[in-house]
Amino acid sequence: NKDESNPKTKKQQKAAGFLQRYEEAAQIARALKEPITINTIARNIKPKSISAPAISHSISKYKSEIIGLLNSSDTNWMLIRTYFTPIKNLAEKFTN
Repeated sequence: NKDESNPKTKKQQKAAGFLQRYEEAAQIARALKEPITINTIARNIKPKSISAPAISHSISKYKSEIIGLLNSSDTNWMLIRTYFTPIKNLAEKFTN
C-alpha cells in the first residue's frame, strides 16, 4: 500500500519542498496580517526571500508534480491551497 503523499521522484520531492516553503511563508504573512499574495510569499519565504517571478517559474516548471501532490493529500498546504491564487487555481482546476 503506497503512501501517495510521500513524494518519490526528485521532481516530486523538489515540488513538495516548494509547497512547504510557500505554506510556511503564508503562515508568516497571515501572522503579520498580510494578504497571501505572490509578493508576500516571496518576501516571507525562508531561508531567504526569493523573487515573485522565481515563484511563478517554479510553479510553472513543477505544475504536474504540484497537481499530483495536491491530489494525493487533502490536508497538506491548506493556506496556500485556499488563499494563494496560483496554487488555489491549480487545486480548483486539476484536483479531484
